[in-house]
Amino acid sequence: MKLYPIIFVTISADKPSPPEERCPDFNLGIRCQSACDGALFDCQKHCESDYTCESRCQASYLDCINFCPCGASCPDGCDASDDFCSSNEFCSFTDILVLNNKQAYQNRALVINSLNSQAQAISFDYNLVGKLVAKTTRNIISYSDIEYACSVNFRGEQYFLGGFNRDRQIAKIEGCAIELQNELLSVPHTDGVFGSCARYRDSVALCFDSADENHKSCWSWQPGTAQSVLPSSQHSHDWADMVNFRNELVTVGGCGTDIFNTCHSETEFMNDDGWRSGPNPNQNLDSAPYQYIRAQVMTADQESVYLLTGKTYAGGRPPVQRLKDNKWEQIGKLNEASFTTNYVTSAIQSGFTWYSGCCSLEKTTYTREEFETETLFDTQPEGCVMELEYAYLFEVPVGFCQP
Repeated sequence: MKLYPIIFVTISADKPSPPEERCPDFNLGIRCQSACDGALFDCQKHCESDYTCESRCQASYLDCINFCPCGASCPDGCDASDDFCSSNEFCSFTDILVLNNKQAYQNRALVINSLNSQAQAISFDYNLVGKLVAKTTRNIISYSDIEYACSVNFRGEQYFLGGFNRDRQIAKIEGCAIELQNELLSVPHTDGVFGSCARYRDSVALCFDSADENHKSCWSWQPGTAQSVLPSSQHSHDWADMVNFRNELVTVGGCGTDIFNTCHSETEFMNDDGWRSGPNPNQNLDSAPYQYIRAQVMTADQESVYLLTGKTYAGGRPPVQRLKDNKWEQIGKLNEASFTTNYVTSAIQSGFTWYSGCCSLEKTTYTREEFETETLFDTQPEGCVMELEYAYLFEVPVGFCQP
């Protein structure tokens, strides 16, 4: 696969009011807090009814999250002027791992150095070839399946849940490979990212997959336990993304069972009281409104939710919108646009920057001063070899799986 570097920078002419201060390493703080959650869970497993043990676990947990990037003791993240904060292990997670089906059958992956935007192909075992795996009652030949699987970082582990061919799969990244776990989802999650998953409270929410419930149902999952029911949404959200923002779930758009006549652009939030409606992103575009939004990407930081718009009938370059103070506003547009690729289904937010794309990989930065985007790699001359549709992008430490 050849990667064609192209630099094309755009700066929005009509920028909205500048954003408030954001911690530049918020995403690393979330990864760090996830690891702290895992350490707390492991610590409490050995306490039984020992109150003193529980207290020690909680004290260690508070120290852990306080010293995470953007935590109470490190509010500026991995600030190089603070030796203690910058030495946090997650401050080294500045590379981006890209996993997708196009390279899966060659057991290859791409690592992007976010500091210099250089890319390197690495060997990575997707475990697509059948192997002997121990299940609860017998040994069977099994394999992993990341196609349309939901992926979420939970208790410090990167999980793949469900999948197009293996709807009860539970797998996770271990070293330079995806490894199946010795358990299965009690409720299948067939469509993966067409349904959505996100961390919620002390569990993972798996939502919108069931056609029987018109893509409104949600389930809660923890490793080693059966799934439990969460409240159903008001609207159908098949083909919609979902994020955790300030301890609430947020989703936008999607469809019902009839993807040609039931798609919409409604926003919904969920907390312990159930789902409630939010503002419609249609209201603040500088171009023709969406007829619907589906197959989009959402990200979040401590200030806002961001929508990198997916497939719509509006066409043109995909807009990027921000939900802040319960109001959507357009902050810029991405580069990639054509009749077949005017949508984005894969992205990660790293500080003030997104890496996103379909046939190309774009780097987009939004700061107090400007919104700009550049195309790092473009494979369309070879027929969309990269094919980032529903690829998975994760933060990994520098030198991940490299010799």
